[in-house]
Amino acid sequence: MTDSSDITLAPGGILACTDLSPASERAVERAAQLAQRLGLPVGLLHLLPAEGMALLRHWLGMEADVEPLLMANAHRSLLQHWQAASAACHPAPEMVPMVRSGTLIGGLKATFVATQPSLVVLGARGEGDLVHQVLGTTALRLLQRSHRPMLVVRGQSRLAYQRVLLPVDFSPWSALTLQAVRRYMPDAHVVVLHAWNVPFEQKMFVAGVGEEVVAHYRAKAMEEAELLMAQFVRDQGLRGGDFTVKVLQGDASHVIVAQALAQQCDLIALGKHGQQAAEDWLLGSVCKHVLNEFGGDVLVVNGPEGVA
Repeated sequence: MTDSSDITLAPGGILACTDLSPASERAVERAAQLAQRLGLPVGLLHLLPAEGMALLRHWLGMEADVEPLLMANAHRSLLQHWQAASAACHPAPEMVPMVRSGTLIGGLKATFVATQPSLVVLGARGEGDLVHQVLGTTALRLLQRSHRPMLVVRGQSRLAYQRVLLPVDFSPWSALTLQAVRRYMPDAHVVVLHAWNVPFEQKMFVAGVGEEVVAHYRAKAMEEAELLMAQFVRDQGLRGGDFTVKVLQGDASHVIVAQALAQQCDLIALGKHGQQAAEDWLLGSVCKHVLNEFGGDVLVVNGPEGVA
């Protein structure tokens, strides 16, 4: 993998990934907005695929060294991309352009290690459909092992986040996700949501368990969920009118999206791990359903800060 410059992003900054398409500009705008508000630099990363480089060399002859030309052109395009995306920020945050060639996985992994960003920002759609490459195939396993919070940008609003939906399951990851929301969206109203269900409720009906017995289990599950929510609110120091609590019965995937719409939230913040199997929380039905069905932005908190 090669780099267009020896300059790199200082640890703790925001890393924004772009394919230089108009669709990815929204993600860069959001990264610039967050960076300005938090006083952080932005590393703007564009990856030139190694496969395409190899194909060009094959077409043009092995002696043709097209990589420096392509990287120089991408560097100029990156500066123009940033100028357009950061136009609303006065002054614009510090930006470090990073044009690299290599595989998607190798490029992202090496950049994460080199820059140690506090937040990675991706567009939900682009010409290269980067987020689907990251969330859909081999690179998904890279981010599964990464401990970098990832913001997937889909919404078009240029305003700071107003209302954030925070689904919780009362695992340590719920607190970590709230910490990330407090850091990156300190002025947003937080809707704290817990979706609960009675285990094997339908199977109990099929097995002939009476409605009164199931209703008893349902009431106990609701009571436990409300007690856990009250404890979470106390433990996290949530006070005043800066938050709303919702404890609802239903499948988490559907309840999350429905409540995000009903509560007019412009961001959903999800923890990577929960009481469910680790892969299911980030990579399985819940996160995939939210990413596919929610029209706003999604923050996936992959781990505590300071962990590579």
